[in-house]
Amino acid sequence: MIETTNTHAIRSALAFLSTNALRNIVLLKMLTLFPDAVACQYCEDHGDAGVLLLLPTQATSFDRHAYPSTQYVVLLSASSQELVRRLLAFVPQGVPLVFKLLHDADRQMVAEQFALRRATAFISYTAPAGQHFVPSSIVRASEEIDERCFVLYAAQGHSREDLASYAATGSALTYTIYEAAAPIAACFTYPNFGNVHEIAGVYTIPSERRKGYARQLVASALHMLELRQSIPRYQVHEENHASIGLAEAIGLRRFVTMEHWLTEGRR
Repeated sequence: MIETTNTHAIRSALAFLSTNALRNIVLLKMLTLFPDAVACQYCEDHGDAGVLLLLPTQATSFDRHAYPSTQYVVLLSASSQELVRRLLAFVPQGVPLVFKLLHDADRQMVAEQFALRRATAFISYTAPAGQHFVPSSIVRASEEIDERCFVLYAAQGHSREDLASYAATGSALTYTIYEAAAPIAACFTYPNFGNVHEIAGVYTIPSERRKGYARQLVASALHMLELRQSIPRYQVHEENHASIGLAEAIGLRRFVTMEHWLTEGRR
């Protein structure tokens, strides 16, 4: 049985993906933040289930800038490779795409039908159960966005539009370090799905780097999320060795790596 995008299909997809929310957090995030833009296919068969999402590249500022020549982002998660094969029938033909894949087995299945070229990968970290973090006294947490911080967030690829959508959730928080009343380092947190909150936009202006500000921002954000009984997600680019080092030094653990693969269409 395959259901196309409708309220029941999305509800079924959310129920399946939520059985392992961290593993499927990117799909859950897209369904939560872009319900009117994403096309959802849900499939189940003999106890197995799977979800395929098609999101127009223009829907997010990151994908617009990273993959401007593509038309759709394709995400999928399934409990069997047979369902992966069946879901791929719903991927548009003859258009450039970016697949964001969780497993090598999924990549191999996709590669049977699409000529793939690896673009990059992102690693997601979370905090082990029972781990505690100490906030920094110089980090200011707020529910408001300091207008002067938008340039810092933009340096990490987050537009005003993005920040507005995050703030609309009512659960977003900003963390800022100031010097002489001017912001010199900042990040923010916002819900991805349920009680999973992402720590994003970590940035320090070049003249103030190597002073431990990023670590103080992240530790303060982790502390606040812990107080709110939220599960943190800290995502880093595979080549951002400084951020990877920070995540591992502060005690976070990897839980998923999502690879991005470009294709011009079916073979």
